[in-house]
Amino acid sequence: MSASTTRQVIEHPSKAPITAIGSSVIVSGHLVFMAGAIGVDEAGNWVEGTVQDRAKAAFARVADRLSVLGLGLEDLLSVTIYLSKYEQDFADFNEAYSTLFGVDVAKPCRTCVGVAALPAGTDIEVTCVAAKRG
Repeated sequence: MSASTTRQVIEHPSKAPITAIGSSVIVSGHLVFMAGAIGVDEAGNWVEGTVQDRAKAAFARVADRLSVLGLGLEDLLSVTIYLSKYEQDFADFNEAYSTLFGVDVAKPCRTCVGVAALPAGTDIEVTCVAAKRG
């Protein structure tokens, strides 16, 4: 990274900082990098139900993080999805994912990967890169 490149850590003003080994959101230039969001509610409790319910919760967390910067899901450039039950959940996840973006918008690039395990026993984790407007 060049000396002129700056990185800004973004914290949600209404939430306590997350204690982790990394930052939740980093802005570098016009790019916004987000750490993994999992299927938990605002209080950090596991969302009961299906992978669709947890996918919607994970993307709600992504949208919440983006909102601090005045951005939304439409500003996503790239999404990486990790599923611990890939064969079982892929079709159901896709059904939930298809409702997140409008019909006439450029959807973000996407990669979906099957993994052996995810943090906290979750079955889905999402990482994203977005672009700031302007």
